[in-house]
Amino acid sequence: MNVSDTKLLEKIQEQGKIDSLTGVFLKGALMQALRSSLDIAQKGYPLSLILLDIDHFKKINDTYG
Repeated sequence: MNVSDTKLLEKIQEQGKIDSLTGVFLKGALMQALRSSLDIAQKGYPLSLILLDIDHFKKINDTYG
């Protein structure tokens, strides 16, 4: 595999982790990051998690993309 193939593979893998429009983790990448964070927290490091529920988010998403 040459350098350009490696860069293309890295780009494809990144696109599979992050939504190109919003820059937010996709579900699989988010779950992996959470598992990793939980593993670290079990070793005694602090962990905070913020959950946000936006009313009618589907309507907002459908309207504005």
